Amino acid sequence: MLKFKSISNDNKIVSIEFDDYIPFDINIGEPNFQKSYFRYGDGKRSLLEIGVNAEEGVMSSCTLTVIKIENIKRLNSSFKIPDYSLTKGVVIFDITKSNKCLDSSFIDTLDSDLYLDLGNNYISVRFSISYCKVESYIINDRLVVGFNDSKELCIIAMTQLSLSEIEKIKTSTGLI
Repeated sequence: MLKFKSISNDNKIVSIEFDDYIPFDINIGEPNFQKSYFRYGDGKRSLLEIGVNAEEGVMSSCTLTVIKIENIKRLNSSFKIPDYSLTKGVVIFDITKSNKCLDSSFIDTLDSDLYLDLGNNYISVRFSISYCKVESYIINDRLVVGFNDSKELCIIAMTQLSLSEIEKIKTSTGLI
């Protein structure tokens, strides 16, 4: 699992795209072609790919390509972040050699499941069926990234979504 290292105070432009086939594609800042990709899911019916600058560990993209419909939970709520645990900026992940980041462009954890929560004005991807206790949140525009007390990535969320964006997510995930 990716681990938190630090925060870049450079607020970068976050581009979030939704369409009828890919639930979401997020790009952070200028395009960066020297990326390592961390892939999570089972590789067939669930797959999330996180692009990280290969030199510094700065998060540069995140794409949910597919999610199991049975792992989608509809919630009648809005996304809430406690003020004490919120920091603005861009996440920098720990990509030391022990994380195998320098050995390959793709680092796979394809023996796990992903879970999508779809709220009134947000979506979030969790890496565990049980809710992990998020200790800190990093926010940049509408993108929110959460970590547990071991500094492991727990959640990636998009907030302040419009009704049309929510409808596109429903279509791309097979909910409608």
